[in-house]
Amino acid sequence: MTDRSGGRPWGLLVVLVGTLLASAALLAPGVPRPIEWVAAVGLLVVFPGAALVAAFVPARGPDDQPGTALRVGLTVGGSALVVGVVGAGLAAVEVLTLTTAVVALAAIVTLGTLVGAVRWRRSGLAILDWPASRADVHDRLGLSTLQTVVLAVAALALLGTLGVAAMPASGGSYSEVSLLDTDERLLGPGALAVDGSTTLLVRIDNHEGHTVTYHVVGQRQRVGPDGAVGDPQEIDRFEVSIDDDTVALAERPIDAPAERSQLRYLVYEGSVPAEPDASNADLVVRQTLEGAA
Repeated sequence: MTDRSGGRPWGLLVVLVGTLLASAALLAPGVPRPIEWVAAVGLLVVFPGAALVAAFVPARGPDDQPGTALRVGLTVGGSALVVGVVGAGLAAVEVLTLTTAVVALAAIVTLGTLVGAVRWRRSGLAILDWPASRADVHDRLGLSTLQTVVLAVAALALLGTLGVAAMPASGGSYSEVSLLDTDERLLGPGALAVDGSTTLLVRIDNHEGHTVTYHVVGQRQRVGPDGAVGDPQEIDRFEVSIDDDTVALAERPIDAPAERSQLRYLVYEGSVPAEPDASNADLVVRQTLEGAA
């Protein structure tokens, strides 16, 4: 991944442009599935690790480079680390969706390539170079060649297992729901201040391979001083039919809460049960609300 022709950091440019193209392919509607798969492999397996290497791995020069095993191990292992941390972080604050994951990964890769570009300008080396010798690699990382190969294989196996586990059983089909403001910006994990009445957009993405009619139930729950959430109170109910690989935005009016509360929308691909709850919904999205000061 080192190229000194013209004195440009071509490796960094490839990573950055590839990340932007992959992000666009994953977020844009109507992209053919083979292209989505290629984009997903790049964004999950290659680009985050390459950016991590560019930002943090010491680089002295290309005269005596280690072999392919170490390159693959660092790139794939770094990608597995970044993807795992991003996924766990977004899930912890309950904002893990395709959009948030892609945006977060693209931002991290962009930051890593920018740091790598700064290192390149200061050192004159085309960053994405590697440590100077195999002995140096062993001293810095504590890994022999055999251990490096084992690390690379383990990282590939881990990433593949996570990908298979996260994939719906219907051959890659899935749906998503998220909450946006009226400017179509994704709402963050913090509390949303509502003054009087406002409008939120419930965004539903259909990638099920066929037209789906989604039934949606809106509920509000009081949030106590200790963070405990009270019993749900239904405030909204609607349905929307969405073609495959299409997005629907449903405008829903929201009144300012008298006290801190949690708004949630439960999405069902079939009929709504007698007692709708997060435990029996196909999809759930939540947002904390509070009255404007």
